[in-house]
Amino acid sequence: MKLEFPFPTVEGYISHADKENLRLLAARVETVPGMMVEVGSYQGLSALCLLSGGTHHLVMFDWFEPDKRAVCVHNLEQADMLYRTTLLAGDFKQNEKFFPRSLSLAFIDHSHTLADTKAAYEMFWPRLVAGGIMAFHDYSHPDFQEPREFLDSLPHKRILQNSILALVKE
Repeated sequence: MKLEFPFPTVEGYISHADKENLRLLAARVETVPGMMVEVGSYQGLSALCLLSGGTHHLVMFDWFEPDKRAVCVHNLEQADMLYRTTLLAGDFKQNEKFFPRSLSLAFIDHSHTLADTKAAYEMFWPRLVAGGIMAFHDYSHPDFQEPREFLDSLPHKRILQNSILALVKE
């Protein structure tokens, strides 16, 4: 049985509304050149939502605990989307050479610290092409005040959809 959106059998920490928002963000950049990148993949739920919104390739980065990587690969296979992904493991900040130079979308859902949020912004914003989107999960979460203040200080056009803040590169 092929897994299909909204992927109810795949575990993850995103709401049904955010599943749809990720799919819509990916659809919005469908005609924008470049790959998509995701930092924080867990078992692949957000990746599946992004992939269901368009045809771009997705580079996924996570620490991938050994059992979670296998589950993520299985979920991507079940949805017939593994061939559209590259899975990378470890600290994204130390593996910049593996990320695409030209991005249509970057989805950041990792440690939610100020340092990692700034590092992700500094690494991926320059790689976004015009019309590209950089989205941050858990923007409105009360425990992540410092990253939210940093994101609020940025001058870019913004789209807020539930707990996802999307910055649009013009």
